Amino acid sequence: MHDRTTLSLPIARTPEAERMLSEFKTRYKTRLERMRNTPLHVLVWGPGTKSSSPVRNKRIQIRDDLLRRGHNAMFSEELKDIGDDLPTKIQELAQIQEAHLVISLLEDAPGALAEAHDFANRQDTASKFFFLIPKKYQGGYSAKGAILILSQLFNCVHWYDEGEIQNCTVLTQALRRVRLVQALVSVSG
Repeated sequence: MHDRTTLSLPIARTPEAERMLSEFKTRYKTRLERMRNTPLHVLVWGPGTKSSSPVRNKRIQIRDDLLRRGHNAMFSEELKDIGDDLPTKIQELAQIQEAHLVISLLEDAPGALAEAHDFANRQDTASKFFFLIPKKYQGGYSAKGAILILSQLFNCVHWYDEGEIQNCTVLTQALRRVRLVQALVSVSG
């Protein structure tokens, strides 16, 4: 008896099986395209738009890149006219609950760090976060608390070196996370 798993050529398909394979490949390709083209609601948090830091510029670049790819990428600052009679924390909680993903750049952004602590330990919102954090903060309180928990539970933290802001590694990591969430959203309806 031959072990079929070690042979390089499969048994020939019948004409009907060939037709079915062709149909399967077509449907599979269509499904993958639908996954790639599913638009997401993405909040991009980080340094304010008036900051002059490179991280602020990366935040804008991430939002703009996502917009070009067909996503509804936005800053919370763009939504201030809605719900401005409510505390910011309540507004942002509602935003997170409606978003598919929150990309949070924590460097030079004390507000983004506070938001991480406010929302990252809520069961209904924690899995929506993806944090981009400088390695220089790995020894801090947040890194050993809320961020550690999130990293271990949801693999949602990318620690980056200073040069990764300029060389687009941070952007690439954000886009990878978007692609994963996009696939999950498209298959879950």
